[in-house]
Amino acid sequence: MDQVIRVENLVKEYDNKKSNKKIRAVNNINLRVNRGEKVGYIGLNGAGKSTTIKLLTGLICPTSGKINILGFEPFKDRKTYVNHIGVLFGQRNQMFWDLKVKDSLEFNRHIYKLSEDQYEEKIKFFNKYIDLESLMDSKVMTLSLGQKMRCNLAMALLHSPEIIFLDEPTIGIDIFVKDEIRNLINEVNRSFNTTVLYTSHDMKDIEQICDRIIILEQGKIIEDLPIQKFNNKYGGIKRVKLFFDGDEEIETLESELWRLSSYKFISFDLDKSRKSLSCSFNDKEISTLDLLKTFQSIGLCIENAEINSSSLEDAIKNIYQS
Repeated sequence: MDQVIRVENLVKEYDNKKSNKKIRAVNNINLRVNRGEKVGYIGLNGAGKSTTIKLLTGLICPTSGKINILGFEPFKDRKTYVNHIGVLFGQRNQMFWDLKVKDSLEFNRHIYKLSEDQYEEKIKFFNKYIDLESLMDSKVMTLSLGQKMRCNLAMALLHSPEIIFLDEPTIGIDIFVKDEIRNLINEVNRSFNTTVLYTSHDMKDIEQICDRIIILEQGKIIEDLPIQKFNNKYGGIKRVKLFFDGDEEIETLESELWRLSSYKFISFDLDKSRKSLSCSFNDKEISTLDLLKTFQSIGLCIENAEINSSSLEDAIKNIYQS
């Protein structure tokens, strides 16, 4: 396969002003990404996601290690390298604040030396997914967050980059704009075989866009799998909410929690006022039916039950909690 990203033993350290020790934000990462892959790069706050993206896009220089992307060393070859990539960092605006949207797009057209026909063709393509045309004559300062994100994504994709780096591109925007952005990214990948490296705390983004997931913790990669294999390995999380008839059920539950704790619940919440119990558990350890039988065996009368299957978010939460 055509590997477009090759990273070996990548390290990024910062000075700690409060001590003489170094802070290692990226800790010996090794990474390979093939052309056309859509990779979700996720982790808790401070895991090193954004630092990695900055290293891969050439914004900062690594402390040690090697980065080869499309044959370039991003920091060293930045002036040439940026013609081949697109970048979008969360809520950071890339357009001219006081000018109209079309002025920023026209500026980028000239920067990347696109012909008028190429430019018009790309704008038509964007309009199918993010309704860019209605915003072209608006000043950037008047746009909502969702509108700015649409336009900034168009800016990042205008020159048909081979790789697009997206760092929290849907943060703070409504569900309708999120859908537009997800659809556009997937279509760009499908139509142009564009490689996507995507960071997000929204697991629906990852589920609907990515075909591979990489999990980062304290600057290290702790898991790297195709989404399907990841779900097979870490899935099986079930969420059950049980409702009971009376106060005596709650008293029984409180006295029997020690027995239920042996099932290693991921989460467990007893709501006395609503006479309900919510819990998440791994159905590889106990089936939903056996769990319900256990509740009945200690004398509980279940009035109603809500059962939901696992999500990617549940699986990832299980990894960190275990």
